[in-house]
Amino acid sequence: MLKLAFFLTAVVCSASSIGYGVNMTVGVGSVVGYIVTDGTIGGLSQSDITGWNLLINDGTGTFDLTSLNSQVDLFTPSPSDLAATSTQLFFNFSSGSGFLLFQSPTTGSGGPAICFEADITCSNEPAGVQLYATTLSNQQFKPLGGDLPIGTNPEPESVGMLVVGLAALGAGISWKRRHS
Repeated sequence: MLKLAFFLTAVVCSASSIGYGVNMTVGVGSVVGYIVTDGTIGGLSQSDITGWNLLINDGTGTFDLTSLNSQVDLFTPSPSDLAATSTQLFFNFSSGSGFLLFQSPTTGSGGPAICFEADITCSNEPAGVQLYATTLSNQQFKPLGGDLPIGTNPEPESVGMLVVGLAALGAGISWKRRHS
């Protein structure tokens, strides 16, 4: 049983994915859900984004973008335009160019989408820093600036607590078997 506890501990420690919760207001709508990365800390590329489930509410309708029904496109001239720490996912809304776009590939451009952008790539609004969200019926924009968090990982310490708990459980079982 102790071997099982150490095996489980090793598996948990090797799991490097990080999930970031997203909860943003955009005009009269919102974007809620999560974005999962491969655990890379620092500047991220498109391949570092491994999953997502984002619910767009544009004030008149909702659409669920998941890694199963949508695609992600990332263009960042600077490697730090999209960056991660163990607790937060950031987008540099003041870089002057670049975007992170989640959209339904079946509807193409103008379809249900969420775009974190530092230019006008995702929308035809005047140049500026914006978060853009639409479900086709109602486009919403939110001016943003700076290097802002778009997602948070509220409990990175929970993995460590799980590891300690499994080790203690394994040690307790081992002690009980030796003294039985």
